[in-house]
Amino acid sequence: QKYSEGELQRLFGAKTAAWLYRVVRGVDDEAVKERDKTKSMLAFKSFSAIKSAEGTDFWLNMLASELAGRLAEEKATHNRKPKTLTLHFRSRGVSGSRSCPFPAQAASDNASEEVVLQALLLQGKALLAKVGAEAFPCNRLALGAVDFSEPSVGGSSSSTTSIASFFSARAGGDGGAAGRHAEFERSQRA
Repeated sequence: QKYSEGELQRLFGAKTAAWLYRVVRGVDDEAVKERDKTKSMLAFKSFSAIKSAEGTDFWLNMLASELAGRLAEEKATHNRKPKTLTLHFRSRGVSGSRSCPFPAQAASDNASEEVVLQALLLQGKALLAKVGAEAFPCNRLALGAVDFSEPSVGGSSSSTTSIASFFSARAGGDGGAAGRHAEFERSQRA
């Protein structure tokens, strides 16, 4: 805020200077964009310092339960599943995290909330074990689900698989673009 708009224009040009001048003063005319889908979910708890992994069981169970409930709601509302599970921790004032692929049994289409909870709990414990002594004494834990996949058109669980197969040569077909285009047209009518 200590620079005039003229000084900013000399440094950055007229357009960027005008934008900077307004933004640093809290003025932004861009409309707020409403989002109906979350980008990530996090269940987070702070507590008195725990000295060993055994003491985290209660908290990991609570976090897994909270996250499983939110994931069930996301699945029911938007039919989306996360691809990555993340454990966040804080020890001695230093924060850290570990990630892994989201547990396959929890990502299954027919997985109950209880199955998801147990898979999250098991994987959360495994991630904390990988961190080891670095996580203790621990006074904060979080379990997060990120990198949500959108449901694909046509019911396939992986849109990239269907796209890749569209470009691959077909057995018994000419494997050319015309054949693939005709097959694509047939699939759209089905």
